[in-house]
Amino acid sequence: MCVTAHCTLHIFIKGLDTMEQKKIKVAETEPPVTANAVTRIGTGGSPVRIGSAGSAPIDNRIALCASFVREGTKLADVGTDHAYLPIKLALDGYIQSAVACDVRVGPLENAKNNIIRYGVENIVKTRLSDGLDEIAPDEAYDIVMAGMGGELIAEIINRTKWLYDNRYRLILQPMTRAEILRPFLLENGFNIEKEKACISGRKSYSVMQCSYDGQKRSCDVRTQYIGLLAGDSSEEAGRYIASVTAKLKRKINGLQKSGQDKEAEMFSDILREISR
Repeated sequence: MCVTAHCTLHIFIKGLDTMEQKKIKVAETEPPVTANAVTRIGTGGSPVRIGSAGSAPIDNRIALCASFVREGTKLADVGTDHAYLPIKLALDGYIQSAVACDVRVGPLENAKNNIIRYGVENIVKTRLSDGLDEIAPDEAYDIVMAGMGGELIAEIINRTKWLYDNRYRLILQPMTRAEILRPFLLENGFNIEKEKACISGRKSYSVMQCSYDGQKRSCDVRTQYIGLLAGDSSEEAGRYIASVTAKLKRKINGLQKSGQDKEAEMFSDILREISR
C-alpha cells in the first residue's frame, strides 16, 4: 500500500452508477507529441492533424493531453481556462462535441471569446461548473483534467459517480500532488492504462490515461511517485523523474533541519526506492 497517500487524503467510495455502453471510435496509434502538430491515425486509416499551423496555440503539455483523446468522442475539458484544447480538436474535426468547463467566470469568458474567434461555437460550448458538477453523463465520454492539483482531481472524480463506468476515459495532468492522485485511482478501481511525460518551457509534466474497471489495486512507492514512467527511457520521462527526486531531496533536507528525523528517514526510504 502507499506510504503517504492515506496520511494526506481519505476518500471513500460509497457506490457507483451503471449505464448502458456506448461505442466510441478510438484512434489506433500513439505518435510522437509536439506543440505545433500532433498526428494521429484515425480508425479509417487516414492521418488526423491535432494542432496544425494557423490554429489555436497549444504547448507540449496540452498537446500531450490532446493526443490521448479518442477520435469522434464527446469531450469535457475541466478547468478549461483559454479552451485551446477543445478548440484545437474541433478545428481538426477530431471530436463530435466539447464542453469547456471552468469554476471561474473570468476564464470562462475568455474561453467563450476564443471559441467565437476560431469559429467553433457549433462544436464547443462553455459551462460554468465546479468540476463536472454541471455536466451530464451523456455530454462527455473523454474527460480532460489538466493544470490542477492531484488532490483536486481526486476530489472531482470521487464525487462524480458516473465516471465509475468503463465507457469513460480520463486524461489527467496533475500540476502537483501526483503522488496523491495515483494511489487514489488504483485503490478505487481505476486503471492507469498509459502515462507519458513531456517538457514544456522549463518544466516537466506527466499525463495519465485512465478508465474504470472496478479492480482495486495496491500502489507501491515507485508507482505512487513516478507512475508508469519507471521503465520509460525517454528524455521527457527522465526529466520528470529527476524533478520528483529533487523535490524529495529538498523535503528531506527541510525535515532534517527542523529535527524531524523520523519523517526524514521515511522520505529517504522513498527516495532510495525511486532511485534504485
